[in-house]
Amino acid sequence: MGLAQLASSSGGWTIEDSSLDSRRFGRPVARLTVRRGEPGHDDLVAAVRDHPADVLIARHPAELTWVPAALARADRDVVAGGGLVYWAAPPGEPAPVDRPGIDVLDARAVPLVGAEDLVDDLVLDTFADYTSHYSFDPLFDAAGVLAGQSEWARSCLTAEHSSVLVLRVAGEPAGIATVALEGDDVEILLAGVREAHRGRGSYAALLDAARVWAHSLGAQRVVISTQTHNVRVQRAWARAGWTPIDAFDTAHLVRHGLLSGATS
Repeated sequence: MGLAQLASSSGGWTIEDSSLDSRRFGRPVARLTVRRGEPGHDDLVAAVRDHPADVLIARHPAELTWVPAALARADRDVVAGGGLVYWAAPPGEPAPVDRPGIDVLDARAVPLVGAEDLVDDLVLDTFADYTSHYSFDPLFDAAGVLAGQSEWARSCLTAEHSSVLVLRVAGEPAGIATVALEGDDVEILLAGVREAHRGRGSYAALLDAARVWAHSLGAQRVVISTQTHNVRVQRAWARAGWTPIDAFDTAHLVRHGLLSGATS
């Protein structure tokens, strides 16, 4: 779900089945999104309590401090999923950049042989140790979580108004950024560089390429997000001139009894 939907000022809440998560993890999973405004606490609690999903992945603006207490009344086990922070930058016009040996290819504009396998390889290598809200839930195995990241990235090779940007260092694939147009924003869904190629401006080259891609679509801004504990990448965004713009909290609401005996 893009930032525009998460940050909607219309208030209320929605619960939507997550067929991809359900298939991947072998149990019914749904997503609860609480938006800014007054959604009706009692109705929300009843909806969460009565929903048939084993796991509800709940997300709400961080300033809505009443939400965790309300969800705790819904007769489910609550697994904290950490915070999510969004940063933004304006689109960028193409410009020569002095990064010898570093370039970025748009996999939709310059079709790559074996693109899906390449995306899988880059995601599996780059995000193997990344901690997301899925990582906190012992019902979701690590291999399935990483496979979900790969599937999400591969979808950008074919989905409308999306693409995969491939970073190359000395001609070798070294990093990846998946981008999608969401309303007036371009969102960077995933972005990372192989550990051996970090430094020398390689990650900054990916960010710049995403901003140029956004400019080509006439987007108003580019947004990117990460878990609040991921301070290292936020320092990189700050150095590149990006600005923090929003924050959300996440929790997994698990049906009673399912966590007994589960291992992370």
